Amino acid sequence: MFTVSPCSGSIGPWGQQMIKVECLAGQEGTCEEQLYIDITGRDPKDNPLGIPFTLIAESCLPALVEDVTLIFKEYLICSSTDLSHKLQSVKGTGLFVRDENRFIFNKVLVGQEAEAHFRIYNASHLPCDVVFSIKPLPGEVRTGGQGDGCPLKAV
Repeated sequence: MFTVSPCSGSIGPWGQQMIKVECLAGQEGTCEEQLYIDITGRDPKDNPLGIPFTLIAESCLPALVEDVTLIFKEYLICSSTDLSHKLQSVKGTGLFVRDENRFIFNKVLVGQEAEAHFRIYNASHLPCDVVFSIKPLPGEVRTGGQGDGCPLKAV
């Protein structure tokens, strides 16, 4: 995971040397390795392998919290088995169907607008660039008014 360069050299009196340590993360998680600096002619009884330094790297991927109870906090969350019952009793503009990963705008009159507020939360140490888009389902034919040029506004 770590590359050190240069890995050897000579430093004159009162001199200094910049050492470059690169980290190439292979997978998510924490990696810890020992870096040893050996000085020619020093007492080998004191740290026989060299002067130890610990290198630690934490690697992670940018990600958002996928907890639907946080994302759709303002809306009813149900499963597809009780969907028909919930659609009849829902008060408000929508509900989320957990096992289908689908948000349904309910009882929207033709020619009227409906609005829903979703929350996204980044719990990682990295910033996340997020792009929202509306796409048709596979095999679905798009007709005018079904997402064509539809603005999607993040609040």
